[in-house]
Amino acid sequence: MEKICDLCKKYCNENVHGIYIYDANHKDRIELTGHESCVEGVYTKVKLIEKALPLDKVIEYLGIEVK
Repeated sequence: MEKICDLCKKYCNENVHGIYIYDANHKDRIELTGHESCVEGVYTKVKLIEKALPLDKVIEYLGIEVK
């Protein structure tokens, strides 16, 4: 199973604050407030494109708690 960091390497745009994961339609979005393996204070934007899993499956896949 891929970690969030592995997904960042694939999908990130550098120097963007906060981590966002979009569903395939780019309508629903969840924000991850922490990213343990990123450099402190540096966050990336994770954008799962059209081939992405549905948002609920992405959440399940990454084991994310949505607040």
